[in-house]
Formats: sequence, structure tokens, C-alpha cells
Amino acid sequence: MQCSLEGAAAEPEQAGRLGLTGTSSHPDQSLVDQKGLPRRDVILLLCALAFAHAPILINNGLIADDWLIFRIKPGYPAQIDFMLHGAGHPIVYVYCALANLSGHPIAFMKTMAIIGVAIGAINLRAFLGRLRVFSDFEAQFLTLLVWTYAGFQVWTAKLLATYIFSLALVFLGLNLFAAIAASKSPPIWWRPLSLIALFCSFAINSMMVVYLIGLLAVLFASPLGDRRRLASLPLLKRWVDFLALPFVYWFSTRLLFPRSGPYAEYYRARIPDLDTTLAAAGQFVEQGTYRLLEQATTLASETHRLFAIVALAGLAFVALSFRVERTGLSWRDGLISAAWLMVAGLTTFAVLLLPYIAIGAVPTGHFYESRHLLLFGIPLGLLAVSVLRILRSVPGTTPFALTAVVLLLTVNLCSLWDGYFHQQARWLRQNALIHGLQRAYREPPAAVFNLIDYFLEHPTHTWFGMSEVTGILHAAWDNRPLLGFLARNEPATILQDVDKMKKMPGSAFSNVDPWGLQARIELIPREPVLTNYRLSLQYYRCLVSFCETGKLTDALAETRVQVGPIPRVLGPKLD
Repeated sequence: MQCSLEGAAAEPEQAGRLGLTGTSSHPDQSLVDQKGLPRRDVILLLCALAFAHAPILINNGLIADDWLIFRIKPGYPAQIDFMLHGAGHPIVYVYCALANLSGHPIAFMKTMAIIGVAIGAINLRAFLGRLRVFSDFEAQFLTLLVWTYAGFQVWTAKLLATYIFSLALVFLGLNLFAAIAASKSPPIWWRPLSLIALFCSFAINSMMVVYLIGLLAVLFASPLGDRRRLASLPLLKRWVDFLALPFVYWFSTRLLFPRSGPYAEYYRARIPDLDTTLAAAGQFVEQGTYRLLEQATTLASETHRLFAIVALAGLAFVALSFRVERTGLSWRDGLISAAWLMVAGLTTFAVLLLPYIAIGAVPTGHFYESRHLLLFGIPLGLLAVSVLRILRSVPGTTPFALTAVVLLLTVNLCSLWDGYFHQQARWLRQNALIHGLQRAYREPPAAVFNLIDYFLEHPTHTWFGMSEVTGILHAAWDNRPLLGFLARNEPATILQDVDKMKKMPGSAFSNVDPWGLQARIELIPREPVLTNYRLSLQYYRCLVSFCETGKLTDALAETRVQVGPIPRVLGPKLD
């Protein structure tokens, strides 16, 4: 990032004068700050993350593919073979297999997510400090924003705990790599630990892009003297194992665990045209930024008290994190440093976008598609720090700049909690459906079910996918060849498509009978129909008062089952 700012004869002090470093740029210093993180900063960061992610602890809900993968009770038909023999995700397969072997897969994955958030935040904070591009306050702010980013609305999804943990591993590996680069004689175990952490992080393939961005930051986004030492071509031989690591993972997994069936088609890279690329980028911007503001506004209008609590929490974090720093920069140098950081943020956004656009994975309005947005807290954070520097470059404007930081943190946290309330309410609806089915029939009256969910007539409630409805049927009636879906959201050929899928090796739908007896399920909400926030609040109060949560879900909705053909759904193809 700095190479275009410095001539061949430039001295490292130039970077400090341009505001590109957060600490001293003395020529004798190494690339990274050898001092450990201030304990105060670590404690404050962990407390802020605990406050932001507390709802994870009490959300036992399952979302989307969680219903296919995790053995939530004895006799439940969990399917994970497709991760090896179809999707080509061997490390994710190991995580899920361990979760099922533990006997408590939901608790296992929640623990993985919480550990991932803590490890990832500490290592990202340390990594940013080592780069000497950010001040301590900027590093704290950026780290908190990345690890509470509300664009990623599925922090409670159990399978997606592997995403969170993989992001934590990539920051752990990068932090160790930066420490190795800075040390003349690093402990011997740092290098293999870094390589193992990075290799395992590639379980989610998009982490390779984050890794390459971080690698380039360590090798090139440094004062010139350090860059000569680290990134000169003869010395790049020192990093050949790190440079080769993504290619080793990619080719080994493709050779040993090739993708097949629908997964091969889903992950097939394409070269999009310009219109498609711009439309996809617009979707990422809309869902990753504007939607956050919309969700925060909706929640704030419903509960002013919660908005005030969140704003006070943001104010406390900024007040405790901010320390007056003497940079010695002119306003012009401050603007230059902000401009280059803005360029870095926009470039990072574009680079992170490429793999998603290549396979056509673009977030839509449905919250589960936000899983593609996990990494985009990084460019948002870089752009936010750039704006912070612009505001602070004018003398006397620091209070306004810090107010903007508090406002951004408040909006992000309100949006994050809106997502948590939404996911908690979905789980309560699912529980109501499970208990209603068990009360209506001891044995399933059919094999194929169309769910008619009248909650969808009310705002904020979202529909259940096929894997969710099928999983709910199995939770109610154990291991039977059952299939469920919302016909309103599926094509008329849904049964033909499922029949084709079940015959594929390692299919997640091998245990279904698409041509069995049909029925419809009606999920009818009881009045008053509460919003996601009100319903979640009622549940939290029930937990605090140790009341029986089953009574809460039983009073939520009425379930009716009627055996008969499902309209608008085609039968088997005739050969």
C-alpha cells in the first residue's frame, strides 16, 4: 500500500510522517511491535464481544443445513457423508463428525463459535498492531467491527460456526506469520503452528483470499527498510512454504475429495460479464451496509430502551479505548494516510468479492444468504477507519470523529441484535411446529408434507427451507423417510428434483420418499402475533424466571394436518 508513496531513496520515517503507521518508525525497529497487547485492551475487547454475542449462549436453534447434519437426539437421521463425497469439505466434515460424536452437537458448535470469536479477535488485534499501520484505538475499533459485523446475520447457525472458527484460524496464522517475520530467531514451533492454523482455515475456501491479503500486508505494507528485508526476491525463498500453502490445500482436496453432482455445478467458476459483476457488487453493498441501517432503525423504533443501552455500550467502549496520540502529522499528511487506507478498503472489497461473483454466490434478501458476507466486515472496517482519519485531520474535530464511531458501533450492534432476535423467534416457531405435530399424530400420517405457514402473513417472519421442514418432521417423528417443504417457494418439479438428488452418491436427501403419501400442515399463529423482538424478549424473561419454555411455544401456534394430494406439484416423470 505504501510502495507508491516512497521513492527508492525514501527513509522509513516517511511512513510515520504520512500517518501510515500507528507507532514509531525508527529504522532499527522490525516490522512488528514486539511488545504484547496491552492487557487492558484485550479485556475491554473481550468484554465488548461478550456483550455483543451473549444471545449465542441461549440460542439452541437450528438453521437450514443444521437440520441435515447434526444428530440432535437419538434416532435422528444425521447426514454428513455428502461433505466428503459431494461438497468436498473434509475439514468441515471432521468438525461436524466430532460434534455428533460428542453427543451434544449444538453445545459443541456454540462452543466452537464462541472460542472462534475470542481467538479471532485477539489475534486480529495483535496482527493489526504488528503492522504498525493503525493506532491502538483504530485497531480496537476495527477489530470490534469485524467480529460483530451485522451483515453476517447467521452468527447462531451451528454449521456456520465452522465459518467463524476458520476466520479465527486465518487471523491466528497471520499473527504468527507476522511474529515470525519480525523475529530473528522465533521459537521453532511458531512456524508449524502457523501453517497448520492457516491450512485448517482453508476449510472455508474464501479464507484463502483473506490469507493472501494478510500475507501481502505483512510483506509489503511496511516501512521501506522492513520491506526490503522481508519482500526482496532472494528472501522470498524464506516464505516458500507460506506462499505454496493455498495451492497445496486446493490441489490436495480436489484430488482426494473431488466435488460431484450439484456441488460441482454450484462451485464451478464462471467469468461474468460487466453488468453481472456490477449487479452482484451492488447486492453486496446493499445487503452489507444499507440493510444494517434498515434493521437498526426498525429495532430502534420498536424499543428505544434497547437502543439507548446499545448506544451507552458503544460510548463506553470508545471512551475506554481512546487515548490521545501525538502523531505530529499535518492535516495534509493525515488526509493522504486516510486516502491510502480508503484505497486499501476498496481494493480489499473488490478482491474479496471475486470468488463469490465467480461462482454466482450473491446475498439476497433472505437472511441465510448473508453467510457470504462474513468477510466484508474487513473492508467496511478499513473504510470506517479511513473516514475517522479524515474527520480527525481537521484540528478540533476529534469529538465529532469519536461521535461518528459511537454511532457506527450503535447501528452495527442494533442490527446484530435484530438478527439474533429474528433467529431466536424462528427457533420458537420451529419448536411450536414440532410439538404440534407430536400432539396431532403419534405416527406420521404421510411421507411428503407441504407446510402452509400463516406466520408469513405478518412482517419480520421468514419462511423455512426444505431442509428445515424435513428436519422438523424428523425431530417430531424420528428416522422415517419423510420430506417437507413450502410449495409456495418451490418449483412444480420439486419432487422430481428431490428424486434425482437422492440417487446421487453422498446425497443429504437419501433418506426421503418423494413419491409417498402426501399431506399438508398448517401452522396457525395464536393472537396476539408478536414481532421477533417481542417474542424473543418473552422467551428471555421465561428463562430468567425459570418458567417452562414448552408452555410458551405451545401457546404460540396451532398445528393442523390434513392428508391429501399437494396441489401444483408434478408426479414422477414417465420414461
